[in-house]
Amino acid sequence: MANWNAVLTQPSDNDIQEGKYTHVRFVRNEASVAAPVVWTSVSGVQEVNIDPVSWGSTNKYFQFGAGDESLEKKLDPETSMTISFLNGEGFNQLAAFLGQTWTAAGTTGLPYFQENDYPDIIVELVAKEANNSTHLYSHVFPDATIQGFGFQNVMDTTNWSLTFKTKREPFVLANGVEAVYDQFTGDGSTTDFTLSATPLAIVTATNQRYWDYDNFAFIKEKASTATIGTLQHSGYSNITTALTAATAPAASTIVQVLYAKAQA
Repeated sequence: MANWNAVLTQPSDNDIQEGKYTHVRFVRNEASVAAPVVWTSVSGVQEVNIDPVSWGSTNKYFQFGAGDESLEKKLDPETSMTISFLNGEGFNQLAAFLGQTWTAAGTTGLPYFQENDYPDIIVELVAKEANNSTHLYSHVFPDATIQGFGFQNVMDTTNWSLTFKTKREPFVLANGVEAVYDQFTGDGSTTDFTLSATPLAIVTATNQRYWDYDNFAFIKEKASTATIGTLQHSGYSNITTALTAATAPAASTIVQVLYAKAQA
């Protein structure tokens, strides 16, 4: 089994972790271009709950002449995740999720809501054995959008909860596997991009539109000035660490990829 000193960014001594068998970390969707984008540990986590996936539509298809047997196809997934923090840590973490520094020298005020429903972060919830180093499995919650929040008790020793929504399916990674987020910038001529690791095969959910394109949880393209990217369902291929585009992304286009790799 891999050791935390080598993989998945061992939390620092200053990161308060209530559950000794867990580690919560995230990357911002709009992080600076890097391969890989460095994950950030989340401090003061008390509890994390993920709701079951719901579907915007469910369709049944019947084979002509084959009786009452049907294929059920579910589309447009949506689910929520709630992270509970020590109240004193909550706003520091909210600012970090938004890419801000909540200090007098940085961001001095944060609203109770977001005006736009844009995906903010990708969260990985890491489960560990009692020795606090052996990895068991990880939940990955992609394209998480921060929802509005309130307070039931403003005392700094109580918990404060922040809810995220995603319109993509969360997924689980096996022991010894971790999530990777790479970003690249197109120049109008480059078609080959070097990934930071070799993507592992992800089980394909064949009846869903937005899952597992050539072993990637997603491949997106977005203009450098855009807030959100466009999912790519064709036009890319992968052999080991080479991500190859059939057509070179336009200059300043950001290519975003999320996938799984074996821990070092």
